[in-house]
Amino acid sequence: MTNKVYQVPYGTKDILPGEMKTRRGIENAIINVFDKWGYDEVKTPDFEYVDTFGAAGAKGDFRFFDRSNNLLALRNDMTAPIARLTATRLQGGEKIKRLCYLANLYRYEEIQAGRQCEFEQAGVEMLGASGAAADAEVIVLAAEALQAAGLQKFAISLGHVDFINGLAEEAGFNAAQLQQLKDYLRRHDAVGMQQMADAMENIRPEIKQLFADFLFLQGGIELLDKVAAIVTNTKCQGALNDLRKIYKLVDAYGAAGYLSFDLGLYRSLDYYTGMLFEVYLPE
Repeated sequence: MTNKVYQVPYGTKDILPGEMKTRRGIENAIINVFDKWGYDEVKTPDFEYVDTFGAAGAKGDFRFFDRSNNLLALRNDMTAPIARLTATRLQGGEKIKRLCYLANLYRYEEIQAGRQCEFEQAGVEMLGASGAAADAEVIVLAAEALQAAGLQKFAISLGHVDFINGLAEEAGFNAAQLQQLKDYLRRHDAVGMQQMADAMENIRPEIKQLFADFLFLQGGIELLDKVAAIVTNTKCQGALNDLRKIYKLVDAYGAAGYLSFDLGLYRSLDYYTGMLFEVYLPE
């Protein structure tokens, strides 16, 4: 007779005593920061109808049918479910809604890259507000949440979707070329970016060089002035001005020391517009 050894599914893990206590302390500290900033916690189902995710749905989704043959998916993102919740349950009340969450998400990932198929995400959604003031609030809130979690040595890198789209316009890209550009940026493919730049014709040398250097357009506030002197596209200029405004507001909060800029920063979710940011730690 053999004893069967039960394993957890691919991309999942157990959380053991001690680790769970530490984890719960971090979760509570982060949620307390969100609450202090006026964000109300909400909870949505772990699975939704596939249509809820729209274009955010991906081949990495975990999908299944219910007994009525409805196609469902485990949530891979929280923005779409909270947008659904707001549209269907929170139509009245304050014009600007500040919501937060602590939730498990599910994406089929290659765990060799250090990613799990089931993972936890804490976040906020500000609905009904836009512009530099809203962006700066979220950035400073993120910095405070990281500090509350026990992290001090981190850097926040800002980018802007309109800068990428505007530079593509200045180069005369069609939709397919724009998608290729975004794929290169998402994959950090420096060779592909150089080949794209080399293939450009009838375009100013300074713009060609920006494409060749796209993945390396990183630095402080002086980077924005340097690039602004090169580009003429109004969308690019608007993006650079927006980043300047965000920087000044974050500086007023006393958190500008965490900021730098990465004009080639791009995420694969197509609904992203305006400012993007990522956080990096030395480890």
